[in-house]
Amino acid sequence: MGKPVVFDECWLSKTDVMGSNGVASSPELFKRDAYSFWAPLDQEFLAAMVNFSRLYGVAYLSPFWSGFFFAYVDFSKSISGLSYTDTAKLATQAQSTSLLEGKFTTTGETYRALISQNH
Repeated sequence: MGKPVVFDECWLSKTDVMGSNGVASSPELFKRDAYSFWAPLDQEFLAAMVNFSRLYGVAYLSPFWSGFFFAYVDFSKSISGLSYTDTAKLATQAQSTSLLEGKFTTTGETYRALISQNH
């Protein structure tokens, strides 16, 4: 009792079935995060987590996959068969470019707006 609650590495899992080894050991699940069509759900999830944190006095909230605040990869048949490693490389390249150019995704802009209300 009286211990603070923290959310570290917080991100929406893109699965409906948990693998027997858990999410942390599943590159195929991680690969799903890279696609831009998830942005609206990522934004909803972040808003829910920020609102929950404010409502219940969560001491610390740290989103995971913060690279998606800068860029996602647009899904296409040509990249759908890539491995997690190759998909992650595409995402990282796009994220690096956007970061250097000061560009944000709608997810990044949404999170900035959500936390700008913090004092």
